[in-house]
Amino acid sequence: MRDNRKPLRDQANKHGPRTYYPTGPTYKIDGTNVKWMDWNFDISGGQIRGPALFDVKFKGERILYELAVNDIALNYATDSHSQNNIIYADATYGIMGGDTPGTVIKDIDCPKHGSVLQTSFWLTATQRAYNMSSICVYEADGKSALWRHAGMGFEAGLRNRPVVIGNYDHTFEFHFFLDGKIFNYVRASGFIQASFWERDDPKWPDKTRSSFGYKVSDYMSGPIHDHMFGFKVDFDLIDRNNSFQLVNWKAGPILKAIRTQNASIPAAPEYFIYNETRYIDWERVQTERAITKQAHQQFMFVVNTREKNKWGVERGYVIEPLATGNL
Repeated sequence: MRDNRKPLRDQANKHGPRTYYPTGPTYKIDGTNVKWMDWNFDISGGQIRGPALFDVKFKGERILYELAVNDIALNYATDSHSQNNIIYADATYGIMGGDTPGTVIKDIDCPKHGSVLQTSFWLTATQRAYNMSSICVYEADGKSALWRHAGMGFEAGLRNRPVVIGNYDHTFEFHFFLDGKIFNYVRASGFIQASFWERDDPKWPDKTRSSFGYKVSDYMSGPIHDHMFGFKVDFDLIDRNNSFQLVNWKAGPILKAIRTQNASIPAAPEYFIYNETRYIDWERVQTERAITKQAHQQFMFVVNTREKNKWGVERGYVIEPLATGNL
């Protein structure tokens, strides 16, 4: 927060840049249904769970039955009997409801030109149902080129332009792009849950930090903790003939790389100069199991085994849960 005793930053009295629609928005909202360019989907928000998208279609084909926030978990570790190993499951309190529901703030987490939608929640303190402005829909400048190329005597490109769905407190954003990508982000803001700091504790010779966090006040420390977000992603690419694949990006001998596709090859071809290479190892997941983080790069795909492009490659979507929450 700003200290009002200090002078303003240089040029701080000027307004920042704004986005506007020269000819009006290009999306349409009918109740809970949103249509924008090739996208069509329905928006929902549950009191216990978070925001959700249903029946997500691109160019008339369903991609997702559901993309939804299921829960938010926080795990704290502190030098305190009462707060050590505390685990919060926010669905217990209500992610889009509960006793302290949040609303969209225009010009803060929703631009002035955005469209605000309401969701309902039950307030236990008054035993009444309420509506709150919790969802904002707007079109934004993607701040980059979706595609561009410069060649002999010509330049061409297409400006990136997503449509954004968001709600407040933990701000969840679902970005839809012209080329069929969906990005989802989570932004958390507010104040930390602090724990007691004993200034003369002999365990901590460094008076600015402990094994559990940094000192933030005379008698408080900011404890180490994790934010874990659970999303439900229910794919349905075209029909039910979907498979889950792991694409492993590995490095090793040439022969080992070739044998991932043909185990009967006796030796590596002689035209390879070096014996080491990078290669791809595909794995189709046959039974449901946990996915563990690997030492090598690994990508997750949902593909339709019957629908293929003109080169015979299965159509699908890549999931990148450990990147920036991209879908």
